[in-house]
Amino acid sequence: MVESVRYQGRRVALRIPEARAYEAEATERGLGQIQQSLNRMTNFFAEQNQIKAKIEGDEYGAANAPTMEQILAARQTGEELTLPGDKNTLFGRAARQAAATIVSSELELAAHKEMNTAILDFKQREANPAGLQDKLDAIILGYSSTFDETVPSMARSMKAKLSLNAQTKYASYHSAYITNQQENSRAAWIANSSLDFDNLPNLFKTGIVEKDEQGNEIVRPVKQEDIALYKFNKLNEMKNLNFPVSNINSWSTSFDKQVLASARANLSDTVLKSPNAHKIIRSIQSSNIENLPENLKVPISILQDGDVSLNDIARQLRTGLSEEINFENKLEENKNKNTEANEKIFASRANRAMLIGDTEEFQTAIGLLSETNDAEAIKLEQKFIAAGMRRIERDRKSVV
Repeated sequence: MVESVRYQGRRVALRIPEARAYEAEATERGLGQIQQSLNRMTNFFAEQNQIKAKIEGDEYGAANAPTMEQILAARQTGEELTLPGDKNTLFGRAARQAAATIVSSELELAAHKEMNTAILDFKQREANPAGLQDKLDAIILGYSSTFDETVPSMARSMKAKLSLNAQTKYASYHSAYITNQQENSRAAWIANSSLDFDNLPNLFKTGIVEKDEQGNEIVRPVKQEDIALYKFNKLNEMKNLNFPVSNINSWSTSFDKQVLASARANLSDTVLKSPNAHKIIRSIQSSNIENLPENLKVPISILQDGDVSLNDIARQLRTGLSEEINFENKLEENKNKNTEANEKIFASRANRAMLIGDTEEFQTAIGLLSETNDAEAIKLEQKFIAAGMRRIERDRKSVV
């Protein structure tokens, strides 16, 4: 049987090509280009009009911006500042913006001047910075609120600028204030410290005033612990006042020297005035200081801590005692010489008064002479009576 063969033919496109209207397309393209040109011309003229309106608006706003007097008046009364222009047209917006810019600049300048005046006033009075902060905040609020509702964006911008400037000025003043206060505190501390140095010798003499359990004031001798604690507190005060380390070290050295000098002076003064000075010096020489009173042991211990040996202490006291004895002897010698010279003068005055018969002058001279040489005064008085004068009544004083 013969196989049948199926024939598969190719598909043929039956679409008929369209005829293109080239002339119509050309015409359409031409019209489009004309429309684009017209649009560009329209946009150009519109832009030119906008630029012109903005320029005119800027000029109008600048020319009619509120004056400084009006600005300050509005600030003082709290009224909203009126600006030229409006919000509806390009011209009005430009005029409003230009006027607002000028007003903002004027307000910033005025605010800066007022802030500077406030800062100068605080500097002259050395016032607390806390008050300055409130003052600057009030200035910023007063100026920036001038057109809070009119141009809120401009008001916020100006407030931010003024706040930044005020913060810088405040920080500068605050730092200067603290520095100045510290300098004043350091100067006062140094002045008080000088007084403390001068009072150190008295501290050994007067002792420490305390209260007992019953609340009564008692005085005890100063101890080394008292001086060490005092120095520790003073050094802490210097650190808290930001004294340079060199100044702290210098003060500490000076304090130690002053303590040694005060201890030496107090010990010498106490020992040399004591009737048992020789005995005390011998005890120190032999290192037997346990039985000495507290007001002597403390300065001795301080001197020992300052690398002064007991032998040196005893030698210095012995030298001081010798010098004091020599000084007293010289004083007594000078006193005797002066007494002899005065007696000769008084006797001469009495003899001269006797010659001229001046009873009053004789009585005065005899009274002065009797204070140191009663025997000579009696002789002259007897001579005066023998010469026929009346007896002189006087208080006789014996020489001690």
